[in-house]
Amino acid sequence: MSENENDTPESARNRLAHSRAALLGLMGYRTIDEAPGRSHVVPLPRQPEPATAVSLMRPLVRRWWSHQPAHEAIERARPAIQDLGRRHPGRLVACGAGAGAALVLLKPWRWMPMLAVGVVLARMMTR
Repeated sequence: MSENENDTPESARNRLAHSRAALLGLMGYRTIDEAPGRSHVVPLPRQPEPATAVSLMRPLVRRWWSHQPAHEAIERARPAIQDLGRRHPGRLVACGAGAGAALVLLKPWRWMPMLAVGVVLARMMTR
């Protein structure tokens, strides 16, 4: 059997260095060689994302959401929900599924006309 010339330790090191550089590039990093045998990894500069409708709307939606009444309640509940998710992820998924099922079955968006009529009747009775 003849031995392949490409299987020398030096070529193996080169292949390893190239594959390492390729993996780092895909993860957004690059290697800087300081001296022979010494190097460190630094992040690549980020390219600005092209402006899309979503990227333009994101700050507007965030500003709108920060003024909503439910925002404060959700922000206060976030630590408890995150703790529940860390300790019991299955329960958190079950609670989410239950809340979604309740929304589908109860259809609260259809209650709006009834709520409006109730408010009008309550105002008429208090006069």
